[in-house]
Amino acid sequence: MNINRRLFMKASVFTGAFISLLGSGRLFASWPTAAFEAKTEADAIKAALGTDQLIDSDQITIKVPPIAENGQTVPITVTTSIADAEVIRIFAVNNPYPLSATFTLSAHTEPTVATKIKLAKTGDVLAVVQSKGQYYVKRQPVKVTKGGCGG
Repeated sequence: MNINRRLFMKASVFTGAFISLLGSGRLFASWPTAAFEAKTEADAIKAALGTDQLIDSDQITIKVPPIAENGQTVPITVTTSIADAEVIRIFAVNNPYPLSATFTLSAHTEPTVATKIKLAKTGDVLAVVQSKGQYYVKRQPVKVTKGGCGG
């Protein structure tokens, strides 16, 4: 077999696999446009989850500074001990667009996420954990001394 033919065959196999993933929609995750564009906490939760039925949980830990001196970059870590956690969402209640982040977890993933978010002004940060069709929530107040969303 000629080396050029081998390269062509390998390229064809990889290209075919890529195209089949692209065509099946598995390559790209769906984007929850309505949830990210919602302007109130209630609308963002309803658009992201399809329900507003949240269960308060002490099995969620939010690590965020109680006072954010600069709202433009606030570190946040969310950890949960809820079994079979599937998705972790972070909402910043007083932001112009409350949904800040969505993390989809695999079965083999440690249920911990860390990121930095912007906070427009003082208010609650919510972590919502989805597990087995239920939504669990924990709230953490954060005081912002210098705004991050245009403030």
